[in-house]
Amino acid sequence: MAKRWFSTLLPSRSGAHYVVPGSRRLPGARERIERGEYFAVHGPRQIGKTTALMGLAEELTAEGRYAALHVSCEDAASIGSRSWEDQEQKLVAAVRMLSAVRLPMSLWPEGEGDLSGDQEREGFGEMLSAWAGVCPRPIVLFLDDVERLPGRSLSRLLPQIVRGAGARPRWFPWSIVLCDGRVAVRKAGAGAAGLPELEASIGVERFTRDEVAELLQQHTSDTGQTFSEKAVREIFRLTSGDPLPVNMLARHAVEDLGLSPQAPITAKHIRDAKAQLLVSHFSESDADAIDSAAVARSAVSARSVARTGPGTSRDRRYRMPVSMPVALRWEGGNRIQEEVEKRDPRLATKRRMSESREGLFLPDGRVAFRRVIKAFSMFWREHGEEIVREAIRQEEAPLGVLFGFLGALVELRGEDAFPPVRGRGPTFRLLRRVYRKADGSEGIQTRVLDVRVQREGQSSRRMLGLKRLRRNLSRMGLKRGTLILLDVRGRIGEREAVFEDVTTEEGYLIRVVEL
Repeated sequence: MAKRWFSTLLPSRSGAHYVVPGSRRLPGARERIERGEYFAVHGPRQIGKTTALMGLAEELTAEGRYAALHVSCEDAASIGSRSWEDQEQKLVAAVRMLSAVRLPMSLWPEGEGDLSGDQEREGFGEMLSAWAGVCPRPIVLFLDDVERLPGRSLSRLLPQIVRGAGARPRWFPWSIVLCDGRVAVRKAGAGAAGLPELEASIGVERFTRDEVAELLQQHTSDTGQTFSEKAVREIFRLTSGDPLPVNMLARHAVEDLGLSPQAPITAKHIRDAKAQLLVSHFSESDADAIDSAAVARSAVSARSVARTGPGTSRDRRYRMPVSMPVALRWEGGNRIQEEVEKRDPRLATKRRMSESREGLFLPDGRVAFRRVIKAFSMFWREHGEEIVREAIRQEEAPLGVLFGFLGALVELRGEDAFPPVRGRGPTFRLLRRVYRKADGSEGIQTRVLDVRVQREGQSSRRMLGLKRLRRNLSRMGLKRGTLILLDVRGRIGEREAVFEDVTTEEGYLIRVVEL
């Protein structure tokens, strides 16, 4: 058997990583597939939905009864501003390519496996119908990341599934499973009216204590290295069964503590692993040496940090690498998450955000910016005081709350937003977003904002904020901007938001928001 590892980058794959079988993580899924149902799977981000779906697809195919395939819609969604026809071809290509990789040749869509790419453009439903017509087994299709597709695309995709369902299994897949299908149905609106089963979806939950023990036992069976009963309890206590933190702690204890390959892992080793994980991501000894500008520059989404590249070495010591936010769930919580949230208010912000944010986007893909600011004002009144109070670096927490909110808002749609603009101040942010105009051409939505924090004993930040925002607008050749004043004096939750439109002498139109 090839060597297996604890996976710290989902999805995990059986044979390469220690995994809990997909059929166990999706209770009731097999029965619904047996009945030929079309249904949804739901769960928080990074809970292991993709790992479970891929595992179940492999199990069903290996058993010889079904041709089960897991396909992600992420590539199709990545060309979001283009037409549904382009996204549809991406989905068709994904099914053909992945079937050639994961299924025996006899189960490929084209029978003999013609993947030359010379076929004429065909609809997704047409391709599935043709595949079912030649496949010797009933098809089970797992469509992952379906909620990432724009609403207008889902309103074209889901009706194809509704229409094809009546022809199964001879001319359409026997069962189709949509990951986060309930979100997709809400986005598609009337187009999904024929899929009522999606509302009764299957949830993917955290690991139970027994599943944590099973995962660790797989490592023991492969290597002979044991985890004591107290170590198992400590991992579960610290992580509450969240899959990625479980894997991170176990991998760190096994690989990074300098233990011999046969040394038993104890509860103390797990606590040491947790401490080293936190220290490796947050250098508290350096925290006082990091100036406020560096911390503010770090208050962007994890993806934005990864793509815009590192700043100074001092910035990097405070920033969270991509792996750490990924390991922490927005809902629920665990003890590691609680400690990390105290160091980075962005994560506390993300965890408290509502799941449904579609009303903050216009049908053509633009951000409804004024609605976003009003939504943040309500969020700030409800949660701002608590997050700021619990943060270790309270002086930077208000900026972390705002930029965490904005980053989480757009991160849900697989995009980045509001990266810092180099050379224009640590509190200045720019949004550029490509969208599709009514005539089919591409447009660019541009919005800028500056943020100031009003504290006890300070003079008014309003005039300073207006002055610097006007300077930045002049540099960029823009005429409109937003100034947000976060007042942390007194009780945040009892203060009414004030919205005011100001026209400057130079003709700049600035919306001032006092919270």
